[in-house]
Amino acid sequence: MKHKILLTTLLVLLTGSLMGQAPTIVDAITLKAEFEKQQSAGLTTLNQKTVQEAQNLIKPYMQQQDAESANRAQEWVQKLSDTDWQNETTVAPAKGLASDPLTALMRRYSETRTKGLETLKARHILIAQNLQRKATSSGDLQAFNALASLIEVWNGGSGSGVVKPVTSLASLGKGEEALSTPNAKKWEIQNGNWTNQNGLLTGEGDSSIAYELKKATPFRIEFEIKVLEGMRPRVKIGRLNFANEGYESTFALYPPGIPVTKYEKNKSYFISIDVEKKKSTLFIDGTQVCEGNGVDEKIDKLIFSAGDGYSKGKVEYRDIRIGR
Repeated sequence: MKHKILLTTLLVLLTGSLMGQAPTIVDAITLKAEFEKQQSAGLTTLNQKTVQEAQNLIKPYMQQQDAESANRAQEWVQKLSDTDWQNETTVAPAKGLASDPLTALMRRYSETRTKGLETLKARHILIAQNLQRKATSSGDLQAFNALASLIEVWNGGSGSGVVKPVTSLASLGKGEEALSTPNAKKWEIQNGNWTNQNGLLTGEGDSSIAYELKKATPFRIEFEIKVLEGMRPRVKIGRLNFANEGYESTFALYPPGIPVTKYEKNKSYFISIDVEKKKSTLFIDGTQVCEGNGVDEKIDKLIFSAGDGYSKGKVEYRDIRIGR
């Protein structure tokens, strides 16, 4: 009976804020904070209640001249009182006969703690999965990956929260597909020679082409690029440029233009750029390589270039997607 009362009390404390008392949970940060808040409140209360029960056993043990059990109870009380509630050493091994009051209390404590945490984690995993579905619908990779890390921890992973991230909008099947047939009307050649055939955008010479975006930051743009000739491929995002400048074959975000990453001609690279108000981040083939300035204005057009007057080039772009 005491076991059921303890378990019910803990579950109410652990899950109470899920019953309408919690703040609106909109992201992984809020969800993690709410989980930790409920976990702390529930387990702290469980420890306090268990301390009271264990203390009540000490006097009867002394009256029975069972100093060993009385000392065990006192040591456990000290551990429950002094140790951080997150420390698993509070879950003491249940020694002695099943009929021994302290052994029974230790067993109830361990079972209650385990069941309560399992229930708390399961409920938060459901919330995280629901938020992941929303992130998938909106193509929000950052939110999707942050929630995946929480789910990994709560599912009993390594505890580091490090999982293989989803690195592209395409892998979610999301994002505005700039080279799709419905979006063909959004393209406008500014100069040079351009073709768009079967999802392959090819520019040649001193050339640039604009894509109508009309989107405020934050957003992500990703595309596959293959430089065939020249050294001036560029993608202009407001005042930010993904570009090859200088006299070597390198990619970087300008400004600031450092560090740069070398590339090879006739080789495809998958480019992702997270564009935010305070900073932008460049990924090449899923690896972060540099950061650039932020973009705080609405972007009406993205400008893709294959070359300029200095270096007339030829560049292929594929799978251009814009999302979050």
